Amino acid sequence: MSYSDERPTLPSQDDKHEGEMLMTDTDVLVRNESAVRAFLDGMERQDEALVRSGLHDDVILRLPRPGLAHRTIEGGDNLARFVTELSQTVYVEPQASTDMLLVSQTHAVAEWRLRAKLVHGGDYDQFYCWTFDLADGAITEIREYIDTAYGMEKNGQVGRPAIERHS
Repeated sequence: MSYSDERPTLPSQDDKHEGEMLMTDTDVLVRNESAVRAFLDGMERQDEALVRSGLHDDVILRLPRPGLAHRTIEGGDNLARFVTELSQTVYVEPQASTDMLLVSQTHAVAEWRLRAKLVHGGDYDQFYCWTFDLADGAITEIREYIDTAYGMEKNGQVGRPAIERHS
């Protein structure tokens, strides 16, 4: 194998086919990052429209086990309503931070921390790992990885009605 100083180049706008719009790798990464940030920022702000803006119409959220085993929330509108309703039911003045976000052409991984007062009293401080599948700058699938024992201990059954309504 030989080493070459030549770097791969992105196609230029001159290379596009008539009637087609060329999307560079950078464009895809920017769109994917924007979709993920809209979802995460919307959850923190309890803003359904912002959450929805990054979701594909047929998005699926796969919830963790135990307690929520094999639960999925499907559809962009339904998922945006679900996360907003759950947040408003459980958290007062949530504050979140994205501590790491890795984005590729088709996937993203985020480490996200949520701190809040709980509606029923007490404090909540949880780290989440979110994995995202993306296509055309929209989230098509989300998998949530959290400390479910801590979540159930702190939230009890407060959020269960929202889960039942939307899954």
